[in-house]
Amino acid sequence: MSILPEPQPAQAGRQRVNPRGPVLCAALVSALAHAACAPPTADRPAVSGWFASWRAHPDSVAFDGVSDVFYAFALPTPDGGLDSIPRPDRLRALVARGGDEGFGVHLTVGGWNDGDDTAFETLAADSAARERFARALADAARDYGLAGVEIDWEHPDLGPSAAHYLALVRTLDEALRPAGIGLAVAVAGSWAWGGGGVRPEVFDHVDRVHVMAYAGGYGRHHSSFRYARSAIDLYLDMGAPAEKLFLGVPFYGLSSAGETMLYREILAQEPDAATRDSVGMFYYNGRETLLRKARLVDEEGLGGLIAWDLTADATGVDALLGVLVGRADGS
Repeated sequence: MSILPEPQPAQAGRQRVNPRGPVLCAALVSALAHAACAPPTADRPAVSGWFASWRAHPDSVAFDGVSDVFYAFALPTPDGGLDSIPRPDRLRALVARGGDEGFGVHLTVGGWNDGDDTAFETLAADSAARERFARALADAARDYGLAGVEIDWEHPDLGPSAAHYLALVRTLDEALRPAGIGLAVAVAGSWAWGGGGVRPEVFDHVDRVHVMAYAGGYGRHHSSFRYARSAIDLYLDMGAPAEKLFLGVPFYGLSSAGETMLYREILAQEPDAATRDSVGMFYYNGRETLLRKARLVDEEGLGGLIAWDLTADATGVDALLGVLVGRADGS
């Protein structure tokens, strides 16, 4: 992962109405003082997270308060197939925990993949391959008992790629919706580093839009509040329904040299890391910045927040998941 160009400012002059109003739980504010709070309610933004399948077994990760977990990553094949799902035993264990604890499990297909999106480009350009891909995802959802799938194509470009991306999402919507399988997409936080091929029509065919507002922000501060604000404004200005937008937040640090460090590793090095946004050369989101982003989500009436990734979090009072769901002690 590398530092990427700064995003362009969002358009000005827009007027919006928050359909939900200022209902943010006061405990999100008091969490700065490690106060306890009740679990999220229907009036609170939902909290979701990706699960890095290579990093941990579900038994060792906390999911308290999350509504949905996205299992990363399966990869598409150019002919519309689906490569073998990584560590299927972990996916089944995650689905079992979801059943016990009340969260949905989704399969994420794609990811950065070293910048190689050839398979997506190829399959999306062919109608027969798109149909095969839809069937493969539906089969996987049934086989594993999944709530849905997420397409993480990083990233469709302007031109033919944009048309093919829209055609792919439309095909998946038509195939998955009748089967009760949810469809989400992960999108860039800024078009400066890709994603310009996401057309407004895409939003009509998906349930959730995960805005990856990290690893590409302003200079060293790869996931600043300023970047989050800009990223959300970008998609609201495109006409994305606010309730479908989920703000992506990081559970890791990134250095100016492109090096990464998990939040729990940062905390092990610096005991007060939760009260800061940087340690040494690494920049991340501490408690206060996450709370500001939670307020932004609530003020704009967004669907919620989603963290990359749950396996990188710490435990105890400094767990970032505890901040997002409003329980500062992470329990």
